[in-house]
Amino acid sequence: MFGGAHASTSEECDGARVHPEIGGCGSIGENSFAMTVGGGLDWNATPHIGLRLFQAEYFMTNFASVRENGARISTGVVFRF
Repeated sequence: MFGGAHASTSEECDGARVHPEIGGCGSIGENSFAMTVGGGLDWNATPHIGLRLFQAEYFMTNFASVRENGARISTGVVFRF
């Protein structure tokens, strides 16, 4: 899959936490390209219930020109309606 990701952060402005030396308070956000590739294997126990034996994925984002790489491995029960 190819798409986008959004990250944001904020600093509370309650008088005691305002830090002018680091930019004060407020919020910032950034949008980025995101990508996920992967696959898995299901075993169908019945027509409506299966077991996901494994699913493995690689995902990548690119915020502020810094590429972040990650991986997911999962398993579970699949219900089909």
